[in-house]
Amino acid sequence: RAGDQNDGEGHEGGAKEIELGNARTQACLESKLYEPGFSQDCRKELLFLQEQRTTQWQWDTELKNGCKKEIPELCGYSDDEMFFGDDEDGDLAEDEISLDDSTVVNCLVDYREEITNEQCKVQVEKKILGGSRNIRLNRRAFEACFEDQDRYCRQVKPGEGLVYDCLRKQEDNLSPECKRELFEEAKLE
Repeated sequence: RAGDQNDGEGHEGGAKEIELGNARTQACLESKLYEPGFSQDCRKELLFLQEQRTTQWQWDTELKNGCKKEIPELCGYSDDEMFFGDDEDGDLAEDEISLDDSTVVNCLVDYREEITNEQCKVQVEKKILGGSRNIRLNRRAFEACFEDQDRYCRQVKPGEGLVYDCLRKQEDNLSPECKRELFEEAKLE
């Protein structure tokens, strides 16, 4: 168990009484990511890890375990596809999912109203909340708005919804794909 210890950045008690294992300490830190005084270096690392878990969903133990039943049922992936994804040649079949694909996260967000498992609901809500604060964690919006973000919001750092705010201010200039995803994101918030 982690106790009231200095986190190495001068913050006391950052992870009080967190049971170690299964990324619990990381989840605790992520819950405090946007609080005043949070270390910029630590925030940068955690945002990187969040982005990796969005595109490589199998690294997200809480999502994978929490939605073990929903992924095959709602998204149509068998257990083999869900945990491996490659055929014997190492190639992906047309209907399989790769390790670096955000398809599972997008599917769970799309079907969130049909999820009855509370543990899975919590994980999907975390994905939605993360994506509403950082466009890089919402792969659809990130990809649809990539060129617009580069053109109009290049100097804006991701996080705390700042890129979304910048893009919404440019609404009249945005591509139709980006407008559609921004509207969808606004419905999720």
